[in-house]
Amino acid sequence: AFRRAPDSDIILCANFMRTNINTLKYYSQDWDEKYPNWSSDSNLDSKLRSYQNTQTYSFVCPATQQHFLYSAAIQGLYSTSVADNSTLEILRDPSPHPDGLITIGYADGQVLHGGVFAGDSVHQCIENARELAINLNLYSVDYDTFLPPVLSQATLQGFALPYTRASRVVSCPLTGNVYLPNTVLGGTNIYAFTDRNAEWLIKDATIHPEDGITTTAFLDGHVFRPSRSEYPLDGDTTNQCKEMQRVITRSVLLYASDYDDVLPVLTNSDETFPILSPYFLNFIVRRFPAPYIFEWSFTCPQTGLGYLFDAHLSGRPLSSFANLDSYWVVTDAIAHPDGQKTTSYLSGAVQHAGYINHVTNAQRCIASIKYDLRRTSVYMQDYDEVLPPMQNAAVYGRAISPYSLLKNELICPELNIPYTPNAALSGFSGAAISDWQTALILQDALRHYDGRYNLGYLDGHVGKKYLPQGGTGGIRRNVPRAAQPAGGSASSVH
Repeated sequence: AFRRAPDSDIILCANFMRTNINTLKYYSQDWDEKYPNWSSDSNLDSKLRSYQNTQTYSFVCPATQQHFLYSAAIQGLYSTSVADNSTLEILRDPSPHPDGLITIGYADGQVLHGGVFAGDSVHQCIENARELAINLNLYSVDYDTFLPPVLSQATLQGFALPYTRASRVVSCPLTGNVYLPNTVLGGTNIYAFTDRNAEWLIKDATIHPEDGITTTAFLDGHVFRPSRSEYPLDGDTTNQCKEMQRVITRSVLLYASDYDDVLPVLTNSDETFPILSPYFLNFIVRRFPAPYIFEWSFTCPQTGLGYLFDAHLSGRPLSSFANLDSYWVVTDAIAHPDGQKTTSYLSGAVQHAGYINHVTNAQRCIASIKYDLRRTSVYMQDYDEVLPPMQNAAVYGRAISPYSLLKNELICPELNIPYTPNAALSGFSGAAISDWQTALILQDALRHYDGRYNLGYLDGHVGKKYLPQGGTGGIRRNVPRAAQPAGGSASSVH
């Protein structure tokens, strides 16, 4: 409805509101999680302006040409004291738009126009479903890997709210209905499932009225919705092949992280490896206590043949490889019908020459970076606010991998290339970094199709920036002098 609306300023006004909500969040992070006090609109603008990464003056609604009205209730309020961010009003239009309705922004980032979500409701449904799935996985982390005992629509919010301050995530913004949980999973141990990407966790209780389609989130955290899939589409065997190789490679790296960064024995000989799947499962799962892999298929769905491993990697320490991107781990036994093979590398990258995904994953790339930043924050809580090792994507990924039961390999889903962490901040104390909002943690290794890079910062936000190919381009790392490693400048690391 908003896309068809004649008043295009509705969306622009809503976007400005979201910018200001994020700005207030960044401000509060610098002031002990406390919202500002202000004496006038201009006084508040001056306090917030330095926290905005846009040159556009976003304090005025383009539809009304009036300054947004901020809620007096947030003055001096500690954000941590808010029980439900989805009900805390931050700002609103001082007068109605030409359609007679006003826009209101809430602390959880949601913006409503006349009581309806002002934006892409389908995308928001996907994001809500993903976050709710993450919250239920976080519950299992706290309860010995068991999911909530009673999964029902009535109890869903109670289990999710301790892990989010936004109650709105339990409902689809397009249908207005609470998501329907899979009651069969209630009280079960997530490790009981060998294929968690096949077990649905929550889904729309009713179909979307505009297209008759539902959104479904699975136990491994991925979200599937036809036409907007966040996972390989049904029948897309090339993408499924890439996903399988990515999981297998990750299991090999997880094994190495537990054994002094030494890779396991990988062989394709008939004597010890007659059937790929049973051998690998016996080696990784049964012989060693830690479950490094959950997916049981080691056969490419496109070729029908088992994958091949690079036996030359067997028993080698990761430190012996100068460039992890140059060494393959798993590859197809024969080429796909398009004449190309799918191959995974020690860095975690998976390539299939000339293959383009059916869907655009630009938004998923941003969400992926935010999720990695969140895992970095949890890591720091366990290690006295010290950042994890970030010499390269593989090292960084191994450090933060224990802080999630979901699959995330530090790879941009649009480019299918690992992110580049800021090695200059590897192992530094967060207390030595004066401005978390400008401290770069990781970025895309290559620019996206729109010519921009995604940049993830220590405070958790993600920015987009035009840089020369390769991402160097004189990018400032904003590392304080106290946090720079001896013998080199932080700005030289990319």
